[in-house]
Amino acid sequence: MLDPNTLNYTPSNVRVAWGPDHRNVERLSPHQPTMTTHKRKSRSSTANLYNQLTEQQWETIGLKDGPIAAQTDTAAIVEQLSSILECRLADVVMQRRTREKIKQPNTDGHLASALTPVCRNQIRQFVSCIGGLYRDVNYHKFEHAAHVTISANKLIDMLDERGSGSSKKGRVRSTTFGIANDAFAKFAVVFSALIHDVEHQGVPNRQLCIEGDALAILYNDKSVAEQHSIHIGFSTLQNPIFSSFMSTIVPHPEDKIEFRRLVIDIVLATDIASQERQELFHSKWKEAFPSRASNNPAMRRHSVGTPLPAFYEENNQLGMKSTLHVNCATIEFNNANENKTIAEEMLRVNVVLDLIINAADVAHTMQSWENFVIWNANLYRELHEAYRNGRGESDPGPEWFRNQIGFYDFYVLPLARRLRKCGVFGEKLGQQFVTNAKAIRRRWLEEGMATSREILKDGEAHYHRRMHQIRGGNSSIIADTDDDTQTERNKSFSHSGNRISASSIASEDHPQAACFPEKTTYIRSGSEDKKRIDGCSFIPREELCQTNCDITAIQATGASYPRAKTA
Repeated sequence: MLDPNTLNYTPSNVRVAWGPDHRNVERLSPHQPTMTTHKRKSRSSTANLYNQLTEQQWETIGLKDGPIAAQTDTAAIVEQLSSILECRLADVVMQRRTREKIKQPNTDGHLASALTPVCRNQIRQFVSCIGGLYRDVNYHKFEHAAHVTISANKLIDMLDERGSGSSKKGRVRSTTFGIANDAFAKFAVVFSALIHDVEHQGVPNRQLCIEGDALAILYNDKSVAEQHSIHIGFSTLQNPIFSSFMSTIVPHPEDKIEFRRLVIDIVLATDIASQERQELFHSKWKEAFPSRASNNPAMRRHSVGTPLPAFYEENNQLGMKSTLHVNCATIEFNNANENKTIAEEMLRVNVVLDLIINAADVAHTMQSWENFVIWNANLYRELHEAYRNGRGESDPGPEWFRNQIGFYDFYVLPLARRLRKCGVFGEKLGQQFVTNAKAIRRRWLEEGMATSREILKDGEAHYHRRMHQIRGGNSSIIADTDDDTQTERNKSFSHSGNRISASSIASEDHPQAACFPEKTTYIRSGSEDKKRIDGCSFIPREELCQTNCDITAIQATGASYPRAKTA
């Protein structure tokens, strides 16, 4: 199981995060799309690390004993994620130069020719800064961002690019709708995965709305945590200390608009507890990949590529066009047939990118039993801690076993089937998502009751340990209360009804829970002139959220995370 210990941002860790010299880089092979992985041969440590992360099997991602061991050390996570962002961004630069017919520099390596040393250094600074802004919660933490980013990187590498016949214009249609050959979209996916839960408090959006949290008020109770993560991600990126990184991603104003559109759409898609966004996705899915029963134009209403009624043309804010506008992707498709064809491709790209980020976000449910148990336990810890701290509506324990079955039936399996049906992964790989999800669900039916009891017992003990660490209490509180509490919880767990609560399933999808009863989380600092709580020095987290935060200042303080009682 993943090491549950919290992250520790020591001064040495911070320096290691962006200190290595990567100037000796060999030329990499072109990024050719295949059914499996894109192999790059290089003596560069960055490229080698990227190769290892990308070429590992989907089922082994995130395992501590896998070929690329899951990391809990902050510096190691930063190196892994930085290698992914570097190589994906290098592809963007090289593709952009090819498209604009710019002569490639005569250098010894793909990374060296595409990215300046300053840019590569800033990528590591950026990943370190984002990592420091992830809170010390049990599930939505920096390790989760790493698992999602590495899984998303693997998914876009698994895209199966093949020609599938020709259009009327004689062009070969792409089986991935052009995504496999779109370096910019692929970079947007891994960037979005990195920032998608930054500053997550560890409680559901619904809880933030109930509490009247400042963020809920700011974002009008709509995808609160996701919108805040987007804000933090872009505010950090726009800091002048990341100017080279920023200008490399978006050298032109139109690039910035497109990049923001992609990232906003992708991150908002992770709010799977939002009924409005789920209805929006289902509407887009039906339009982009209609079922056989709806292939008959007479049975399809307002479908892309199907003649639309005059009422729609006169009132162009209805139907699918209005839906896509809500999702920041308005598509003009009610004119010529050629525009309809382009609209179909754009819509499918939008849907596939949503599928990729959603699959990466719950990748543990489609990878292996070991992965599922690791993250399922982390999820319970987070929900249980929020409930014990008065920031949850109900105890997640009694229905934990049944709710996992409901989550698979109502979300994971339909998602896996869509990954297969959309066709971008090919038949074999597409089916593997379904096969893995079914196997984990089947094993949960067999072993889930006993596993749930262990998860509940571990969650209670972990809660007491954290409260002891945070509040500096007497460790004896753990000794006698656990057994009595667990006995009552097991009785409730064993004799609870068979009905699965839809609301609890929705909350379990992506709980957004805070570990601490306080509204503000703090980062410990060695500086004596900072705010002191429980005898410790802290840097208020708000200081790190400011647009013009100074990385060197954070490094100079020797900030560590999370807070702990000092001697």
